Amino acid sequence: MSRMLLIGERISHSLSPAMWNHYFLTVGSTTQYDLRDVTESELASVLAEVRSGDVVAANVTMPHKGWAASIADEVSDPVLRTGAANLLLPGEVLVARNTDVLGARSILERRAPYRTVLVLGAGGTAAALTEALRGLAEHLLVVNRTRSRADDLAGRIRDGFAGVTVVEWAHRDDIVANADLVISTVPMVDAVPIDPHRLRSHALVYDALYRETPTAFQHALSERAVPVSDGLAHLAAQAISMFEFLDYDPRPELLVEGLEQATGRPVTAWGGAVT
Repeated sequence: MSRMLLIGERISHSLSPAMWNHYFLTVGSTTQYDLRDVTESELASVLAEVRSGDVVAANVTMPHKGWAASIADEVSDPVLRTGAANLLLPGEVLVARNTDVLGARSILERRAPYRTVLVLGAGGTAAALTEALRGLAEHLLVVNRTRSRADDLAGRIRDGFAGVTVVEWAHRDDIVANADLVISTVPMVDAVPIDPHRLRSHALVYDALYRETPTAFQHALSERAVPVSDGLAHLAAQAISMFEFLDYDPRPELLVEGLEQATGRPVTAWGGAVT
């Protein structure tokens, strides 16, 4: 029996097994999707497992995406630019890809172009989403609790946009009205990262955080009828992008169906289907 893995730390809450195992069961595949919850010191043994011959692919999530990019024999341009990979493909050489970029772009393209985008957070997910915005947005406003990380992200992406400005975390609400798209990658479940009442009337929100139930921010946006593409949509979109690299029947609707069965709520991007 072949396996697909998810490598990360504190990932027991992940919905990826429900999504992929529903797909494998429905298409009659014997592949099994399993979690590998490991610390940095255990990565060497996991890499040996990935290279063992019966692992068809390994997803990688935080905090190991940088490790995945560094140990691969072949990497894509998005992996080089973000310094992160979320997909390892074993074979004669170990290939690293970033389907966070590909999946996010498939959603972001729907409402492009964007004049000004406010990016909350400066970690690996923010790097992937800003990479996905190349050619789709003019100006980025980058905000992070730790200013040095915001400066680092801004420096790495500056050549892809007409302008990139770092704004202090304390002043984030002052610039919300400037953005026609807000991207949030901050892990705030019970609090809101910005004041939703300051959003423009036509603003969109891409909130990469996912839980089985909506977060406080997602509830607040729903009350104001702000179009939201949430973390479930992102999770589905990046998984759908994996079909490009896997020898499986591309049935994106089955991945979405698996997520919807696991959470009991629809998976949509700004009110549209994730495909």
